[in-house]
Amino acid sequence: LTPHLVGESTIYPNCTCGFPSTLRISWTGSNLGRRFYKCNLCNFFMWLDPESRWYNYAMNALLVKKSNLQREVRGLKLELQLMGERNGSLQDLLDEYFAKELEQGAELQVLLSKLDNMEKNSRKYKLVVLLLLLFIAIMYMKIMKTLRSVMMLEVGKG
Repeated sequence: LTPHLVGESTIYPNCTCGFPSTLRISWTGSNLGRRFYKCNLCNFFMWLDPESRWYNYAMNALLVKKSNLQREVRGLKLELQLMGERNGSLQDLLDEYFAKELEQGAELQVLLSKLDNMEKNSRKYKLVVLLLLLFIAIMYMKIMKTLRSVMMLEVGKG
């Protein structure tokens, strides 16, 4: 009772109820990957592949490895998600930092402009003070000259 090819289609063995059986693959631990025939109408069951302990051992080892890899992938996805969230937080902090830098840069420009204006005003005030001192010095000299003249006149009268 093995299937045989007719053209391009495979004919499966008939079960006890007379209908063709369906080919299935076992996913249980002891017969993992082993093919068998089964009828959905009656209890017909027949293995197609011979039993192989090495094959079962290899398939079970591969399933364990697959399970471990899936667990590792889930862990890595979670770690990636956490890193993405941390990256988002860091990006927010960085954006905030640069916004403060821009704000402080603008404030610095305003302060530098005020300082420049103060320096210009300071030069003007220094010039005014210098001119005032010059005026006072000239006036002092004129007063002193006038006082000498007056004293000379009084010395001459007296």
